[in-house]
Amino acid sequence: MGINYLRVTVNDLLRYGYGGLVALLVADIIIPKETREVIAALGSVLGSLVALAVGAAVYSFYRPVLGELVIYPLVGLIHRHLLQKLGYCKLSFLEERYGVPRRHRVNAYRLIRDSTLFSESMRSRFLRQHSEIHLLYITFTVLGIGAAILWIQILANDSCKSNHALILSIIAFVSWVSGVVGDILICGQECVYLMSLNQDDVRSLLGSAELRQNASEEGAT
Repeated sequence: MGINYLRVTVNDLLRYGYGGLVALLVADIIIPKETREVIAALGSVLGSLVALAVGAAVYSFYRPVLGELVIYPLVGLIHRHLLQKLGYCKLSFLEERYGVPRRHRVNAYRLIRDSTLFSESMRSRFLRQHSEIHLLYITFTVLGIGAAILWIQILANDSCKSNHALILSIIAFVSWVSGVVGDILICGQECVYLMSLNQDDVRSLLGSAELRQNASEEGAT
């Protein structure tokens, strides 16, 4: 039974497995003795499955909760108001060109991306690029939580791990900044590609999903 049979892609393995591996590394820093005892007891095969399960849990928290509610809106805010020179914003483009209400812009883009309007090569390219950005955000999430736990321990007079807390904090911050910049650059590339699509086809698709404002506004767009 191979990966293709299970319909698991490399992107899936990276998104789910990576978070588990980073979480285990952080656990080894915070509680090294207990972590190594658990890994030794599980063995290589079961340990790998547990790491994958932990990674899935990390991703399930990061993507729909931390990502959708905090990271992505914040990145969009930074893009539109601070770093516009890094590239166009695809969400602002959909709002201005096609009259997509602000609350529906993300769903509108995903609808277009997953439709036949997008070429398979471009869709795969953007998904691969976003997977790389997800790794940076997952690094920020896991290391940020680990650093917070260590700082709490330090405040409780356990200062022997202050260097570890500082290193995790720095790596988490660098991952966050790199993720934001990369996310904005990819958003600009996606926007340029959206500009190349047939506008009538895009309007028809968005209209069929009721993701546009009244058709009377078409003249202004």
